Amino acid sequence: MDSEKILQIYNGDINGIYGYMYGNPKCDKRVLFIKKNDLELSRYNDAFLYIWGFPGPDANIYLFKDYGITWAFNIDDIKGEYVYVE
Repeated sequence: MDSEKILQIYNGDINGIYGYMYGNPKCDKRVLFIKKNDLELSRYNDAFLYIWGFPGPDANIYLFKDYGITWAFNIDDIKGEYVYVE
């Protein structure tokens, strides 16, 4: 999905994204739902930043170019094996 389409969806009526817990399926197979208001848009409009954790903080970067690999708007768009955690 191209960056323009991602920004259009993000600026629309979505509640959040689904992303791998540590931003990478090689580290952990758990996928989380991340609320839109917990995401920051990168300065260059090419990624989402999710800051979390205690005593952290930890940060995940979800690059737009990795749509469907490390994150997605719809969980069914994530390719590969994963475990959804609510």
